[in-house]
Amino acid sequence: MAGSSRGIVGQPDRKFTWYNFSIYIPMDRYKNLQGNSGITSYSIERDSIIVAFKGGHTYKYNHAITGKEHVQNMKTLAREGRGLSTYISRYVKDLYAEQVS
Repeated sequence: MAGSSRGIVGQPDRKFTWYNFSIYIPMDRYKNLQGNSGITSYSIERDSIIVAFKGGHTYKYNHAITGKEHVQNMKTLAREGRGLSTYISRYVKDLYAEQVS
């Protein structure tokens, strides 16, 4: 059920996504300032970022597998709402730690 959206009172730009079928992860809506991104939402954690794509797949990228520099760059791009999908396709590709859904 990844990508299922449930509004949070007082936080209209956040949603929850099933993670490992047992807990919800709060996700921030990706701003998509360029208007053509395949990313819908993301969640920033201390050593990782979880990214949800339009097709319904959600991936976790972390320092150990993806690399700290890439994860930090992805966090910055996610917060800015621009360039994250391009960055992943150019530099990160399949270096995700886990496919969440």
